[in-house]
Amino acid sequence: MGLKNVGGSLIVNTLSSQFAEITADLLGGVLLYKLGARKGMFLVFLVSVAGAIGLIFVFDSKNDLYISIFVGVAKFGISAAFNMIFISFMELIPTIFTATVFGYGNTAARVVTILAP
Repeated sequence: MGLKNVGGSLIVNTLSSQFAEITADLLGGVLLYKLGARKGMFLVFLVSVAGAIGLIFVFDSKNDLYISIFVGVAKFGISAAFNMIFISFMELIPTIFTATVFGYGNTAARVVTILAP
């Protein structure tokens, strides 16, 4: 489901989503090194869940501001989690296996994308 199916202004929701992603890109690594992988991932997943739950409750709301805020919060959590996984992956997996694991992950992602409706 894309942003066009979420209530509110498409332009405002897109701007909110992109601002949240840029912020998450910058803060994901900082959170990883300050909190560690476990606490950092728990925090950003909590942020993502809070944004998603808030979005569920205001989905049919006429107030576009709340919708764009919750879209941004959910996107921040998801983007920060992805970046933290990507960064911590290099520390957890030995270098000799990194390319193989990335290849398997890329193949699995493409297969799942092909099978999606």
